[in-house]
Amino acid sequence: MISQLLMHLKRESLVAAITCIVVGILFIAWPGSSLILLLRILAFVLLVEGVICLVRLIRSTDSLQKNSYALPAAACIFVGLLLLAAPRFVAGIFPVIIGLFLLFHGIKGIATARHGSRSTMGGVLGSVIMILIGILLIARPFGALKVLMVFVGIGLIYDGLVMFRLTGGISEKARQFREGHDQNVIDVDYKEEKID
Repeated sequence: MISQLLMHLKRESLVAAITCIVVGILFIAWPGSSLILLLRILAFVLLVEGVICLVRLIRSTDSLQKNSYALPAAACIFVGLLLLAAPRFVAGIFPVIIGLFLLFHGIKGIATARHGSRSTMGGVLGSVIMILIGILLIARPFGALKVLMVFVGIGLIYDGLVMFRLTGGISEKARQFREGHDQNVIDVDYKEEKID
C-alpha cells in the first residue's frame, strides 16, 4: 500500500518535472509568444468564470446573492475580453506601472540624499539604478516582460531538475520500503482460539 503510494507520487513528480522543464524551455526560446499564449489562456479562464457567475446571477432569486455575482461576472468578462482583444496592451501596462513606481522612488531617494538623510554613496547609486530600471520599463514594457519570461523559464527548468532529483529519491525510498517490508515479515501459522 505504501509502496504503491510512493510509486504514484513518483509518477506525479515526474510529470510535474517534465512539464516545468518543457514550459521553461518554451519561455526561454519564445518569451514573447509564450507570454501572449499565457495571457490568452488566462483570458479563456476568466471568460469561463465570468459566464459561470453570470449564469448564477440569472438563476439566483436572492437579491444578496445577485449582488455578490454581479461584480465578479462583469470584471471577469471585461478583463477576459480585454486580454483576448489586446494581450500586448495588457502585457505592457504592468511594467509601466512598476516603472513609474521605481522612477518615483529613485527620484525620492536622490532628493533625500541631497538633504543629508542618505549620506552613503550606495544609497545614491541604488536610487540611480532604480531610476534607470524605471525608465527602461516605461520605454520598453514588452521587452522587459520578455526578459522576465526568460528568468521565469530559467527558474522553471531549475525547479524541474530539482523535482527529477527528488523523483529519484522517491524511487529509492520505495525500493527500500519494499525490501525492508519483506525482510521484517514473519510467516507464522494462524490458529483461532475460543475465548470463554
